[in-house]
Amino acid sequence: MSQFNINQPTQQTGQLNQALNVSGGSEFRAQGRIYEFVERFNKDAGQNELNADEIIGKLKEAGMINDETSSALTAEDLETITSVPKLVARALCKAIQDDPKRSHSITRPSRFRAETMNVRQLLESYDPTDYGAPIIRELQDRLETAPNSSSSKPSVIVFNENGTVDIESSERLIREHMFGDPLAEYVTTSTGAKRTHLVGELPQQIVGIHPITRENLRSSGQGSDGFNWAICSLACKQMLYLAVETGEITSDTDRIRLLTIYQMASAGESGLGLLQNAFPRAAVEFLELEQTGDLPSLKRIRTRSSSSDQTDPASLAREGTQVRRGTRY
Repeated sequence: MSQFNINQPTQQTGQLNQALNVSGGSEFRAQGRIYEFVERFNKDAGQNELNADEIIGKLKEAGMINDETSSALTAEDLETITSVPKLVARALCKAIQDDPKRSHSITRPSRFRAETMNVRQLLESYDPTDYGAPIIRELQDRLETAPNSSSSKPSVIVFNENGTVDIESSERLIREHMFGDPLAEYVTTSTGAKRTHLVGELPQQIVGIHPITRENLRSSGQGSDGFNWAICSLACKQMLYLAVETGEITSDTDRIRLLTIYQMASAGESGLGLLQNAFPRAAVEFLELEQTGDLPSLKRIRTRSSSSDQTDPASLAREGTQVRRGTRY
């Protein structure tokens, strides 16, 4: 059996260029991704090198002849068809389908495919951001039609700290719901207590607050004003937050003045001193709240289940709203 040898760059480059440059069917784009993947893999594979031509040949025999059929491949398909190890099959599947120009609707499982999947497979493909997708609709249908259930919309999805689905806990809750067992708002997992969620509901997110307009910042720290507030220290943003409360800054500050304020806040170590000189009343408030540990965190909890941001009564310090002389602001 001839191996795809990385020590033959001329032959390999010719194969790769042919796969990438031949115009026509999308088959060649998939081939090109396979050659690229095998080249990267074989650099560290030792005795476990892959044969790109053999993989492509087996996939062609199985029907991978165009972009539509290659996009339908799953890691399980690759493992069965090509006999590569499971983890390699997963990585290769991602490489074949990793095309930013391809719409998400093409690569996600169809409704027919979702109907044939078991609960664990549905959870492994579950994406709460793809609301209305076949996976979500199928889960919702099964939960609503469960014969022994006490609720048509139970909270059965559990998320890990990194935002991924806790498959074990979620599968257990779904099966308990199918048997009619009562469900709780919180469950205990191997990593501690976690909140349960409806199917299609996003996990709670902690988002940053714009220190002046009070809007939610993007995950990158950028606001609708176009400024990246992530590069400003928390102390500087707290100063600006307080300056709005003391009336030294208005939430509808014009663009030129906002730019000047942003330049001070993003001036590194000297930024806090510049802001304290510019907004003396806020500076006094800052020092008082700093001593009592009541400075605003400039963070709040956001969920999809409500149009407004959620209040966490356990700790105002986590919300971005604080207590000032007995009143919240």
